Amino acid sequence: MDHINGNKMECKDHNLQVICKLCHTYKDEYHLNQALKFPNRNKILHEFVKRNKEALINNEYLHKYLVDFSKYLY
Repeated sequence: MDHINGNKMECKDHNLQVICKLCHTYKDEYHLNQALKFPNRNKILHEFVKRNKEALINNEYLHKYLVDFSKYLY
């Protein structure tokens, strides 16, 4: 679950969306910087990509992920 406007206190339907872990990581600079700063905390992300790589082939963020986090896939 993602808070569209970033305000975690605003949990009304218009501010919530379901996005995958990969999309959430690349949602904005804050989320990406946190993922890059603490890559070992992102085991869920790395496992998600490992398990779903084929299904994610058309995801706009897959290539960026493979560049940024490739050493965590193996």
